[in-house]
Amino acid sequence: MFPKEGLFDLSAMDIMSEAERLYQEFFQAQTPISAYRLAVTLYHLAEWVSPNGNSKDYRKGIGSTDTTGEWKKELLYGLHTYRYYEILRSICDNSKHHTLSRSKAYEKFVEQGFRAGRSVAGERLGQVNLAVVVNGEGVWLREVFRDVIGLHRKYFARIGMLAAVKDALEGEQEI
Repeated sequence: MFPKEGLFDLSAMDIMSEAERLYQEFFQAQTPISAYRLAVTLYHLAEWVSPNGNSKDYRKGIGSTDTTGEWKKELLYGLHTYRYYEILRSICDNSKHHTLSRSKAYEKFVEQGFRAGRSVAGERLGQVNLAVVVNGEGVWLREVFRDVIGLHRKYFARIGMLAAVKDALEGEQEI
């Protein structure tokens, strides 16, 4: 379904598998490097799903014979209209540039400790939570990553490419 292509002969499924691995790594230890690697992988995964490699101009590459075309459109449209995806773009862009006019730079901060109503089972009392300030509100990177990878999981489960994701979605277990 996804051809191996590009310089490294990788497929969208390969990148999704790497995103899952990096998500687990980030959940275990929220460090700047684990956040960076996951942010870049998740943000660029949409380009691997888009048939022409351009997730913003995806409609041109999805032909009428593409059996997963409607699901691709749903995923890519959903990502590009989603607030957390724009935050993810900013995280990627501003991790490598001091100033950038195309993407808003958010103030970063770290919260430590378990937060009632926000923390999830499995977190430690001294949990470090990397976050950004968006319109005066603190947004944990974990929430951004969880929601964006969730959109990808739904897509890959729908096309039958990730049985483990399908099981996790049905059980609605949060990781």
